[in-house]
Formats: sequence, C-alpha cells, structure tokens
Amino acid sequence: MRWREAILVGVAAGALAGCPLYPVPPYNATGKYQGEWSSYIPILGEEPVGCVLHFDFKQETLLNVYPLNHSVTGKISFDFNCPEVMVLTVLLGLPQQISYDIVIGSMKPDGSLNIVASDNVEGFTSVAVFEAITADEDEDGFMDTLEGTWYFTISTGSIPVLVEGEFTAARLAAP
Repeated sequence: MRWREAILVGVAAGALAGCPLYPVPPYNATGKYQGEWSSYIPILGEEPVGCVLHFDFKQETLLNVYPLNHSVTGKISFDFNCPEVMVLTVLLGLPQQISYDIVIGSMKPDGSLNIVASDNVEGFTSVAVFEAITADEDEDGFMDTLEGTWYFTISTGSIPVLVEGEFTAARLAAP
C-alpha cells in the first residue's frame, strides 16, 4: 500500500470511529462581557491608568464546520470617562468612548482568542487588536473570562496615536 492510500485509510478509520476531522472550539464565546483596560501612558504619570471595557460577542457554533465555528464577531467599546483618563481625552481631543462595530476574530482550539476591530468614530479612525487567553471556569460550554493584551491606533488624520495595554473581562450573563 502506498503512503497516500495509507493516509486515506487512516482518516476514514478515524472518521468511522467517531473522531472529528476538524478542530472543535473548546467553548462558545457568545455573550456580553465587562472588564477593565489598563495602560501606561507617560503623559499621565508613572502609574498605569485604565477604565471600563465592554465586549458583546457572537460565535456561530451551530455550523459545525471548521473554521466557521471558530469565528467570533460582535462589538467592543473602550470607555475614557474615568477620572484618571479624562485628562487624556481633553489633551488629545479624544471621544469619551470608542465603540468598534466591526469586530472579527477567531478562537483557537486551545481557547485563545485573537480579535481585530476597526471603526470611524466622530472623525477618528481607529483599529484595535486583542490577544486573549480565555476560560470556561464553570464548564458550562460558554466562555466565562478573557484577559490579555490590546493595541490600538487612533488617528485624526495626520497624527496617529498608538496605545497598548492589558485587559481583563468577565461574562455578565449567560446567553
């Protein structure tokens, strides 16, 4: 038997034995999450500053087809209206909140989540990237927490500002 035939026989035997031919997401990210973002911004001092962060995700798990069942879409919003961050919004003329309505991402089989978001907000163009470790702490099949790093660039045209930091968030309620 040639090597190609051996591989085909192995894959067919695995499928007949009930082994999936594609990776299955470890849990569903669908739901609303709230947490905090933090960042070291030199102009605001030596301590990290932060504020509220919201996620609203949808993961299509009914389509049990890879990679569609790993896709995550939704909305993300950064609040800048906390006292320690308000100075930044005034100095740079930023809005009090940046909401991303264009959010796409992918959950890897290990539960890590990578997200890219972009939007135009009140004359600002902004792109954000999130890299998260997630967990299903109560083992109900839904993601409970996510934490990791984020980076975003916001521009008013000729002056792009890059900000990076860390975040944590937890599920507000089961879907």
